Amino acid sequence: MKPSFECMIPLAPITKKNSQRIFLNGANGRPFIAPSKAFKVYEAAALSYLDPPPRKPIDYPVNVRCVFGMPNRRKTDLTNLLEAIDDILVKGGVLADDNYQIVAGHDGSRCTLAKAQPYTHIRITPMSEEAADPDTEHKMILAALKCDAFRCGIDPEPDWFAEALEQKRAHPSHSMKNAIMVQCMEATWDRAYLGDYILRGEKGWLYTEPAHRLKEYIEKGLV
Repeated sequence: MKPSFECMIPLAPITKKNSQRIFLNGANGRPFIAPSKAFKVYEAAALSYLDPPPRKPIDYPVNVRCVFGMPNRRKTDLTNLLEAIDDILVKGGVLADDNYQIVAGHDGSRCTLAKAQPYTHIRITPMSEEAADPDTEHKMILAALKCDAFRCGIDPEPDWFAEALEQKRAHPSHSMKNAIMVQCMEATWDRAYLGDYILRGEKGWLYTEPAHRLKEYIEKGLV
């Protein structure tokens, strides 16, 4: 089976088209557009997170699913964000090219709010695998839970979690990338990693559980 590629870039997403610069070609005197300095800095940092890249750049039809965790609610052009990431994936040796014969789609891509830790979550899968719903397990877990919950770094941050951030009952981990610390009890803190569930109990206390453990609880009838 052809391999998939998945990574997390814990940086605020940025597009190439913000503050583009116009230069003159020294050889022919014609003007050309260059990416902004801000994007060049972002690109260099983002490339370091494409590790390890595939042994050989992907050269077959794939779906490039990107979830952009934005630092604020400002309107953002999703197409421009995807274009920037496609270029970075090519430059980083993940994709052989970003033409339609390789990047066959961006199904499932979206923007969400992630004030605590802006990010870009990239998941590349062969188109033949896209028939399976990647969120089936997530939907099953949500249907079984009897409390509010969301996946750290993947789902939109709900209002109740935004309040927890403002109340200092949650904050980005200072020692671990892509993780969030949450106050479970008055003097107890726990760490939620990428994809872990952050749950809100009846009394408003926050809890964290990895998806596989919640699935086990559900299968055993403990939820």
